Formats: sequence, structure tokens, C-alpha cells
Amino acid sequence: MTIRPSLAALLGAVFLALAAFSAGAVENAGPAKILREQDAGTTVDVSIGDVAEIRLAENPTTGYRWAMKPLDEKRCVLVRDEFIPPAGTALGAGGERRWQLRALASGNCDFEVVYSRSSGGEPRVYRVRLRIS
Repeated sequence: MTIRPSLAALLGAVFLALAAFSAGAVENAGPAKILREQDAGTTVDVSIGDVAEIRLAENPTTGYRWAMKPLDEKRCVLVRDEFIPPAGTALGAGGERRWQLRALASGNCDFEVVYSRSSGGEPRVYRVRLRIS
């Protein structure tokens, strides 16, 4: 059986595309560490290249939002910041804010966000330290 050159090229392209897709799926497999409210004030060990994800409740319909302080971008960088809306349709229901940080170099990277609204009220601070090795 002989395969025409155009068919062979097409099969080769499909194979390369599947290989590239598979490699991307491994890299984007998800965060190495997931941190939540109970992790506030802690130090978490991560390795260079790891992704840590911080997940905190947020209810922007009430005016409350998280504001992130600048990172030491020599040590870690923000790779994702997203709001996940609530699953239901209840009026005024809150969702979840998620930040993903990639560890770049050995040392400490401090993550700090402040939960407040522009009309006032007592702000709440969340801090966590990534100890990168």
C-alpha cells in the first residue's frame, strides 16, 4: 500500500498537532498548591516553576473587591487573576476570586490583598508568603 505525499503530510501534521496539544495540557495541568482563607498568615513551600493558586470569596455586587499589592516580580509573577461567579442565580450571591502565581527564583514572595469597598467599612487583609526553593 502506498500513501500519497499529500496524505502523508496531512497525517504528519495531525500527529504533530496532537503531540503539541498533549504537551500543552501537561503544562497547564493546574496549580501545584491551592491556598484558601484558612491559609492566611502562613508560609507555604513551593519549588521554582510551581504555580500557587489563592482562592478567596468575593462579592462585587455589594461593592467589596480584593485589591492586590505589588509582587516582587524577581521571585514570582501573576499569571492569572479571575473572578468565578456563583453557580446559582441567587441575587447578590458572591463568587470566588482566584489568583495564580508562578515561582521564578529562590527566596520569599509575599502575596497580599485587601478586601474593601470604596464607600468605606473596615478593610480585611489577606497575606501569605511563598518560600521558593
